[in-house]
Amino acid sequence: MGSKRKKSCFAAGVIALVGVVVLAFFQWQRGDQQEARERDFCWDVVAKVSTAGRGGEGTLGKCAAALEREMSREGRARKQVVAAYGPHVAKNPEFMPGAVRRAVAKVLARYPGEVFGSLAWGGARQPGEEPLFSRDRLVAVTRSVVRDSEAWRAVREAQETYIKKQIDGLDHSDLARTPAEGRSDRAMVVADQTGRVTGTLSKIQARALGEGDDQREQRIKEYERHGYPWLREALQHRAQEVGVPTSAIVDSASRISELVHAAHTAFLRAGAVA
Repeated sequence: MGSKRKKSCFAAGVIALVGVVVLAFFQWQRGDQQEARERDFCWDVVAKVSTAGRGGEGTLGKCAAALEREMSREGRARKQVVAAYGPHVAKNPEFMPGAVRRAVAKVLARYPGEVFGSLAWGGARQPGEEPLFSRDRLVAVTRSVVRDSEAWRAVREAQETYIKKQIDGLDHSDLARTPAEGRSDRAMVVADQTGRVTGTLSKIQARALGEGDDQREQRIKEYERHGYPWLREALQHRAQEVGVPTSAIVDSASRISELVHAAHTAFLRAGAVA
């Protein structure tokens, strides 16, 4: 009786082990097939943006390097790459392989104005401003980039530097007085655009972190370091630099408070990143 039980247990163990091996094999096979599909897709995109009109062959790493070279060449190529990868990764950000994420992020970080103008689209803008990228497609690509901490850091730091540059371009007259009726309000455009872009990036980061309680502390830290509090401080600091009195900065009815409020409103209303 004991011998039969031992044999039965042994047989069950063998069956379970075979099941694990078979499952692992099929998972490996699916992963291998997915990598092949992503490699082919990458080379297809290279063919579309290449001046030679052809792609190439080789590893994903080689394709990512070719993609980076083509994107660095001209805005048309950058626009086409985002247009191709946006729909491709919209439902599953993992469909952009790590090597491609890092290559795309490097280029987007080198052209922060193009990214900023596209993410800010839909709000206030200066005459003649037109986005290079479709906002929705750029958001989809950025949602893939955020899955790689190094790539995400490059894009976000480039945007924060660019945002700070826009704010530092404002002078005392921009931050202390509301322009006369009928005149353009440069500071209000900056407040709206920087709020919109900061809000979009914050939503992308928060979505990547997830909604679980275990990530709550990290979400709070990210918000304080890179979200609206960071933007508010940048605006108020610039006001101090150009000589706006502290009393005006803390006055809820002041010009700088009006701009900070506009930035906060844009931050909250930043388009969905689903």
